[in-house]
Amino acid sequence: MSNEHAERLERLKADVESKESVLRDALAFLMDDRNLTVEGIAARERLLREIAEIERDTEAVKQEHRLD
Repeated sequence: MSNEHAERLERLKADVESKESVLRDALAFLMDDRNLTVEGIAARERLLREIAEIERDTEAVKQEHRLD
């Protein structure tokens, strides 16, 4: 793997980790049912499924590129 490619992957990894942190903070707020309507609770469940999918995709990318 070229140095340029490795640097690009590291930047992408840092970007994903930063976004993951923001999403986790938002999720902490959303986990409190007092903040949500019935529709909000349903939306939260959809979001949790999407987050799980993103985590699986991220893990697959890490394994494919051997990023730890």
